[in-house]
Amino acid sequence: MSTLSPSPSPSPLTDDALLEAFETATISAKDFHHREHVRVVWKLITTVGPEAARERFVAALIRLANAHGADQLYHETLTRAWVELIAEGAHRFPAAASSFEFLESCPELLDRSILGRHYSPELLASDSARKSWVEPDRLPIPLPISGTAADSHQLVGV
Repeated sequence: MSTLSPSPSPSPLTDDALLEAFETATISAKDFHHREHVRVVWKLITTVGPEAARERFVAALIRLANAHGADQLYHETLTRAWVELIAEGAHRFPAAASSFEFLESCPELLDRSILGRHYSPELLASDSARKSWVEPDRLPIPLPISGTAADSHQLVGV
């Protein structure tokens, strides 16, 4: 049995259009699911590198949540953990020319339950994890060995 969460059809938006709609908080909540989160983070990582990607993603995610009246949903540990997992995937597959190609190479990132490998439900449910970064209490999150995804993309001419 698959552990992949049911997901609506992939967004027909290009990576650039999706990123713009996300950063300007013009995408509707019904059109912004886990798959779109992963696509946006990948686009940011491959454009500006993991650290700047995380900063831009967090700022835009909070803006989007506020625009949709869901500001209480932001969770620092979940957000950072996903950015790190996506950065690791981008490092492993630097030749992906689009988020669609990236997700074909890393379909496990569509499985929202993979954070359970790294975090217990109790830790993720804690106020401290919601408000600030908390290290995994299970397996460590794999990090890229060296360099950034943005550097790797530039090396292969993408």
